[in-house]
Amino acid sequence: VDLQKKVLEIGADFGFALDGDADRVGLVDDKGQVVPASFVGALLGLEILKKHHKSLMLCDLRSSKMVQDIWEKSGASVNLSMVGTANIKKQMQESKANFASELSMHFYYADLSNVENTDLSLLYILQMLSERDEKLSDVWHNMQTYYHSGEINFEVKDKEKVLNGLKEKYGNAEKMLELDGFSFYFSDFWFNVRQSNTEPVLRLNLEADTEDIMKEKLLEVSEFIQS
Repeated sequence: VDLQKKVLEIGADFGFALDGDADRVGLVDDKGQVVPASFVGALLGLEILKKHHKSLMLCDLRSSKMVQDIWEKSGASVNLSMVGTANIKKQMQESKANFASELSMHFYYADLSNVENTDLSLLYILQMLSERDEKLSDVWHNMQTYYHSGEINFEVKDKEKVLNGLKEKYGNAEKMLELDGFSFYFSDFWFNVRQSNTEPVLRLNLEADTEDIMKEKLLEVSEFIQS
């Protein structure tokens, strides 16, 4: 909140914040809005594709579909990854991916042995803004084609029972992916539910073509999980 206020106070083009060990970076745009991780990752990936044309890129399976859409339009091949640094680095190494974006604000570079580097991420953002005649707020809002719920946690007693119930209820999905939980894909929305490894918790991410559909389906899936 302090960073958002400071950006507005001084009229900055953007602000950034690092976590304690500086392996994650978050952005605040010129209007004081936090830029969602999917949009930061998508923009960084586009910078990578200027150098590595037709690269293989990774994004974690919770990410907005927008990331995959934009990268593929720029010539990339895109694979989904499990959540977590160890999982992503392993998949990068095995698949020879050039870049990976994670919803936790970790961004991984093959040119740097598949590790995060917040200095490089910020340099790419600066480079991107210097080449575009747009404010950061305009850049990422113009990319928004879907509406994402963010990650929501539910405390449940029997995680397996709920997951099996979801498979039965949403078994008519156009596509189901069993990777880090279960992802169900329909024509106008998708969602992923995965287990916490350490807590009696299920984590839900849902995205839809419109905000109304997102809210409707989020309520529907949430009520089912809690029932």
